[in-house]
Amino acid sequence: MSSRKRASVNANSPLPADPMQALFKRPSQEEVLPPGEQQDEQSPQPERKARQSSVQLYEDQLDWLDEKRMEARKKGGRRLRKTEFIRALIDLAMRTDVDLKGIQSEEDIAQRFEEAIKNQ
Repeated sequence: MSSRKRASVNANSPLPADPMQALFKRPSQEEVLPPGEQQDEQSPQPERKARQSSVQLYEDQLDWLDEKRMEARKKGGRRLRKTEFIRALIDLAMRTDVDLKGIQSEEDIAQRFEEAIKNQ
């Protein structure tokens, strides 16, 4: 019999050493963005850590987002992702000093933000 040791499973396996980490790792932008929408080197990379979240939007809101994305592309920009628009709107809302005391509905939230933006 040969005295050579058998190679470890990890050394001969195409699987990573820690399959759980590979299963739950964040995909790179190249893996997420469709071809032709890869982020170029000149685009600023967000320094904040992002987490995925599921948000339900109304059809007219999704249509508006799609229209704005296409408008940006037609006017010399690139077709931005929906997530970029949504994050920018949330960032704007975060910089707005708004009183949310006693709100009861989406309409109340929209009205308070509209008032706060007008008053800034």
